[in-house]
Amino acid sequence: PLSSPIQSGSGGGSDRWSSSVLLTGATGFLGAHILASLHQHLPETTRIYCLVRPVKLSAKDTTDSAASASASSSSSSSSISPATDGPYAVISAAGTEVSLAQSSVEHLCSALRTNDLVHLLDDAQARQRIVVVCGRLSERLGLDQRLYDDLATQIDEVYHAAARVNSVLPYAALSSANVDGTTELLRLCAHKRSKRLHHISTLSVVSARTGVLLDETVDIDQFRSRLYMYGGYNQSKW
Repeated sequence: PLSSPIQSGSGGGSDRWSSSVLLTGATGFLGAHILASLHQHLPETTRIYCLVRPVKLSAKDTTDSAASASASSSSSSSSISPATDGPYAVISAAGTEVSLAQSSVEHLCSALRTNDLVHLLDDAQARQRIVVVCGRLSERLGLDQRLYDDLATQIDEVYHAAARVNSVLPYAALSSANVDGTTELLRLCAHKRSKRLHHISTLSVVSARTGVLLDETVDIDQFRSRLYMYGGYNQSKW
């Protein structure tokens, strides 16, 4: 059960192109390619915010992450007005250490290199429109209230590709990321004004024991007794 009800925001939900979108999971294989696709297909004026958790920097800071120092310094004001002179601009909660904000940028840069998307690091348009949000899938996405409110006001759509994927761990070990994290994004989508949520998951969550094909129009609750609901991951994605 939810700790508190989610109240729907006002407005939003139009068919116009989004002026800003939020992407989670951009440091994973699928998420990185979704980022590339969004950059390719969304209008040039659409800003793409990527929620990226901070990680500890290694002793050797790369040129990419070092260049973002001036961008992260603007985060102390806790408002969405990022600089654009790094590989990507970065915003974070007021009081966030510069090194932590830098590590979020490097986390994304590393994922793009790993997935053969290094062209996004050199693309001038990508560098201008992609903004790293130093945060995590926790309460208010790890942001302070002012920045959270600003983000909720600006974005029109959320692409949720982040998940902890593991076929061995029990539900209790996966629910924080997969259930609670999704709940926090639902709260964001309802905050200030309504936003579309595109939830990406795996086909295993609707794998039927009897081989019945379930498409996106089916009410899966009618097939619950016939679905493969064993394993923590499947349960956390139901």
